[in-house]
Amino acid sequence: MVKTVCAPCHGVDGFSLVLAYPHLAGQQKKYLVDQLEAFRSGDRQSPKLMNPIAEKLSDREISSLAKYYSKLPRCKGACASAGE
Repeated sequence: MVKTVCAPCHGVDGFSLVLAYPHLAGQQKKYLVDQLEAFRSGDRQSPKLMNPIAEKLSDREISSLAKYYSKLPRCKGACASAGE
C-alpha cells in the first residue's frame, strides 16, 4: 500500500522530492492517523488530492500507514531544508 498510495508523492522512505508534499518519515503515529482521518471525513481539505485518496482508506489501512511512516527515521541535513 505504501508504494502505490503514498510513495508517489511522499516517497517510500517518507521523504518527498517535491516541495508541495510534506515529509512523513518520523511523524508521530497519532498525528498521521488524525490527519488521514480528517482528510477522509472532509474536515481537512487538500488541494493536492489527499481527500479522494484518504476516502478510500479503511481504519486499518490508515493505522498501518501511520505506523509505517512513524517508525522511519526523521530527515536530517539537506532533505530537511528541501521539504520541511
